[in-house]
Amino acid sequence: MLTFKVRMSKAPTSKRPPKIVGLIFTVGSLLFILIGIGISWHQGSLLWRCQPVSATITSTRIDNHRSTGKHSRTLYRPIVEFTYRVGDVQHQGTQPKPLRSETSSHAAAQAIIDCFHAGQEVTAWVDPRDPSSSFLIREADISPYLFILFPMLHGSFGLMLLLTLGRTDACEKERGYRIIALVWWLVGIGVAAHYTSCYGPWTWTPITALSIYGAIGLGWLYVWLRAKRATA
Repeated sequence: MLTFKVRMSKAPTSKRPPKIVGLIFTVGSLLFILIGIGISWHQGSLLWRCQPVSATITSTRIDNHRSTGKHSRTLYRPIVEFTYRVGDVQHQGTQPKPLRSETSSHAAAQAIIDCFHAGQEVTAWVDPRDPSSSFLIREADISPYLFILFPMLHGSFGLMLLLTLGRTDACEKERGYRIIALVWWLVGIGVAAHYTSCYGPWTWTPITALSIYGAIGLGWLYVWLRAKRATA
């Protein structure tokens, strides 16, 4: 009796990360980036169109509360109450900056309210579209820009999975790395330019964040130039 043995060969498995992973990283980071762009644009629009009025400080304090979630912590919010008039209507404001600011550092909150005291005559900045919206310190907060910069790490990784990994053609890989490097630097330059135009102070936080971002951007330029050299 003849028997036949059939040798089953395993189908070759691809080591290339699935495209869906790159898509998840890209789309997920894009959502955070869009949130950051929206808040930054709102802040910038308010800073550009606000008008100065005379105001009087009535009181200062620091509110605090516990954040929710697994890693709960105490957050501090500086409150500076002031009054001002627009036309014949008197208004009251409480925000030192354009955006509602909370910090985990009591010292940071204290540093803000230390700039003001009851009875002090100051300049308040009022939104002409809504005179009840006002603030005292005409400078941008770096926080919404960080919502743009940090997600770019995940976004660039997602683009790398989509555009370069698994591709054997050197020209296609070079084009993919070129797109990543171009997007990275356009976003970084755009953030720096917009932050500067919104009277953003160049303290250690924006300097450190953009320095790290620029260093990573140099890495993407190096990878792209290597890929370009491989096509020569």
